[in-house]
Amino acid sequence: MSNSFDELQKENKKIKSRLEEKSRDSHNAEMRISELEGKIDSIVEEKLEKKIVIMNVPKQKQEKTEEKVSSIIGHIGVSIAPLDFKARRISQAANSSILLELNERNTRNLILKKRKEAGVLKMENCGYSGKNIVHFNEKLTRAKQELFTQARKIKMERGYKFAWVKNVQIYIRKTEDGQAVLIKKLTDLNDL
Repeated sequence: MSNSFDELQKENKKIKSRLEEKSRDSHNAEMRISELEGKIDSIVEEKLEKKIVIMNVPKQKQEKTEEKVSSIIGHIGVSIAPLDFKARRISQAANSSILLELNERNTRNLILKKRKEAGVLKMENCGYSGKNIVHFNEKLTRAKQELFTQARKIKMERGYKFAWVKNVQIYIRKTEDGQAVLIKKLTDLNDL
């Protein structure tokens, strides 16, 4: 009886040892996957650094999207040659956003800077009918967009004054004089 009990204990130790080894392997694999996801996001973000999403621009029949975008951008004081950008509606929906793809990151940064300096920009200020306020946003990966949505939610719930995106990075700040906090993952928001 004692002999079979000892054998069961040895077998149990072997199984426990293998389980611990598999657990370590699983943890290492999860860490590696997370690392690779981060690298993939970095590669994708590099491509997004030349893109802007223009929102709240009414769609018209027979619309020439690139001409419309050139006109809107001209009203904030930026002139870009037709060969330096592409513009298209993101979907077929009635007022879908416009994706602006630029050849140069510096041009994107200039457009975003001038847009901010211009203050409220309405369609009627750009020579079109309508009082729609035109919004310019950096193009984000789906994961970053979801994280930014959560950051804006936390901003409202916890009384933060600012949540913004700059150079495809998400920031949040409690007060005007407060420290800007870089948000890279959901746990960063939970730690606020």
